[in-house]
Amino acid sequence: ELTKQFSQRLTTLLRDSNRFDLLERDYDKAFRDEINLIKSGDTDLEQKGRLKQLQGADYLLAGRIRRAEITTELKDIPTTGIRSAEYRGHFVGEIRLLVPATRQVAFSHEYRIKLETPEVKSLADEWRRDERDFDQIKDAFLDMAARGIIEDVLNDVYPVRVALAEAGSIILDQGGQRMKPGTLYEVFAEGKQIVDPQTQETLGADEGKVATLKIARILPKFSYAQILDGKPEDIEVGQVCRVQPGSMDLKIEVEAGRKSNIKHTPSGGVKMPFDN
Repeated sequence: ELTKQFSQRLTTLLRDSNRFDLLERDYDKAFRDEINLIKSGDTDLEQKGRLKQLQGADYLLAGRIRRAEITTELKDIPTTGIRSAEYRGHFVGEIRLLVPATRQVAFSHEYRIKLETPEVKSLADEWRRDERDFDQIKDAFLDMAARGIIEDVLNDVYPVRVALAEAGSIILDQGGQRMKPGTLYEVFAEGKQIVDPQTQETLGADEGKVATLKIARILPKFSYAQILDGKPEDIEVGQVCRVQPGSMDLKIEVEAGRKSNIKHTPSGGVKMPFDN
């Protein structure tokens, strides 16, 4: 049940990013039964022609939750004789972005979240002795972990970019549940390409920070931001925006795994590891 709930949360966040077309796999048997019906002589040619429009996945997002729990420890305070409760939140999981066509691992990360008592309490709307909603705390905890994972995936494949920069009006190219009001983003201008002298592999581009933005308003597909630091004339369409460290308060430790080999083209597209 926990795995299913977490998977559904990841799916929702990916869908709301407006960057991926998600393929349904949970009802594979029902789909195959329907396909067999379409192949029969009881359907017209137009429906049969749609069978050739089935899509394979460019990516598979796979992972495993090794630990996800909220624990309670009761302690007696000697000076008062009162028993107090301390709460701990622990999440340990790993995620991999796979390329089905080649079975390559585009990247992999391990995530660790550890919350202390005040942080656990902040997950609940109310914190009274007899009114604690632990289901709400659990859901909020899983949501925190899911957001950290999806943010990492999207930053690697489709980072937030400036979509419009005119007369001080800044619009970013992503909205929906991925974005949060008040989150701070740092805007970077790309410089020279960096090439590995031994392998001649392009490692990426040198970057220089040009501004800091604050998310002001969020729509389903894009967001409005205000400039907190930097000059409006230095902000240009296409520049990458990254969450300022600590701004989203995810409290997630990421252990880097396999280096990403997804590359971005000058036009903003994505070059898969098997593309020439």
